[in-house]
Amino acid sequence: MPPLPHIFTDVKLEKVIYDATLKLLHAIQDGDLDTYHELVAHDVTAFEPEAGEHQVHGLDFHRFYFDLAHPGSGQKAIIAPTSAADGPTQVLYAPETSPPTTTVSFPTQPPPIQQITIASPHIRILSPDRTSALITYIRVTQKLVDASKGAAGVQVSTSQETRVWEYDKKDGVWRNVHFHRSVVPPPSRPPVHVGRGGGKRECQACGRDRGSNAKL
Repeated sequence: MPPLPHIFTDVKLEKVIYDATLKLLHAIQDGDLDTYHELVAHDVTAFEPEAGEHQVHGLDFHRFYFDLAHPGSGQKAIIAPTSAADGPTQVLYAPETSPPTTTVSFPTQPPPIQQITIASPHIRILSPDRTSALITYIRVTQKLVDASKGAAGVQVSTSQETRVWEYDKKDGVWRNVHFHRSVVPPPSRPPVHVGRGGGKRECQACGRDRGSNAKL
């Protein structure tokens, strides 16, 4: 038996929720605290990797990252001293995007080019009066990394996100009242074993014996 259609389906409202979510993600990326305050409830609750196993309540936790943001970007910048010749180094990662374990470090320079895509969105209107809604999606962030010391390229990160929106009748705006974000780790790759030549089967990379069936 096919599933019954949801009685609160509203295509126009679903687009409103989608557009509000995308606007919020762009505010995070751009470090736009004013828009963030406009779209997020003051008593928002959240589960995200940066908070560990704790539920975060309110805006202070999130505002901390905006206060440290590099001007014109939505990234957190932590200044780490290096040699006097190199100058300071910025360790950058976007709030609500990736944990400190996926940072990129490079000398001070303009913020990298980024693009956000909402993949596989699913929206559900939660109440008959159409004042609450839920959206789930995969957030894909593409960032151009242009390191002066090392290879440049595009870094892609993904996260699974759920956001609950409520309509504020007094202000006439939709606000995010709860979100849950889980970072999707990059796929693991098996080690590539390299022979040393001369008939030796020891791997040049890890020092292990590659076995009698290994190909040189």
